[in-house]
Amino acid sequence: MSRQIVSIEELNAYVDGELDARDSARVARAVAEDAELARRVAVLTKLRSVLKDSVQAPAMALPKVKAARRLLWTSLAAGIALLMMVAGLLLFPEFDRATDQVWLARAWAAHDDWTPGETYDAAAAPIAAPIAADPARFVPDLSAAKLRVAMVRRARPADRQDVDLIGYAGTRGCKISLIRSRAPDGMPEGLGAYHQGLRLAYAWRVGGLGHVLLAEGMDPGRFQLIAETLRDATVKRLQPDPRTRIALHRSRAESAPCHA
Repeated sequence: MSRQIVSIEELNAYVDGELDARDSARVARAVAEDAELARRVAVLTKLRSVLKDSVQAPAMALPKVKAARRLLWTSLAAGIALLMMVAGLLLFPEFDRATDQVWLARAWAAHDDWTPGETYDAAAAPIAAPIAADPARFVPDLSAAKLRVAMVRRARPADRQDVDLIGYAGTRGCKISLIRSRAPDGMPEGLGAYHQGLRLAYAWRVGGLGHVLLAEGMDPGRFQLIAETLRDATVKRLQPDPRTRIALHRSRAESAPCHA
């Protein structure tokens, strides 16, 4: 998809989490396939962060004498600094490597690319054997949360990356993707949240392996518990213990169905 199809208004709404599920998925795919769009999203994200920090900054007491003039110069200086920062972001492509927008957009594109209705043959899936053979990449069991393994596969060859996708499907419309690949720069070791409206995502790193967990329309509390469970499982290379399984079962029973 070419970047001309995505307008600047849509990019702004995407960064703010204001798009509906269909448009958000379309923009995510476009960002994943177009480095220039990914750069623009990264710039907009940084600007949002800077503007938010400036709005929340404590007010400074100004002398009463010539206060209006000083306030004017302060505003002009802040505006010039902001313009210089924007120019720097636009001129230096190194900023792209420090942002999470590229790998996150690719993860969402992979999540949107499969449906729970697809047939999955564990014996025939080419990715099943490597995951089972490598303890660091085993398939975590979420049956206590009423989530079955519905898909295990590598990403499309066009992605040119060694990416594992494990898809879980529930009985009430829930769909979760656990995507694992070489950990990109900036991915945290602890559980990092990357939410945009109904589109929920957590990411973490175990050694050199990055993990991204995604779901749409799921109860946030339940999704957080699942993310914490999977991170613990991937760090320890063990399936959930009995206490965690009970918590997963209870969380499912007390949460609303997914509405993505």
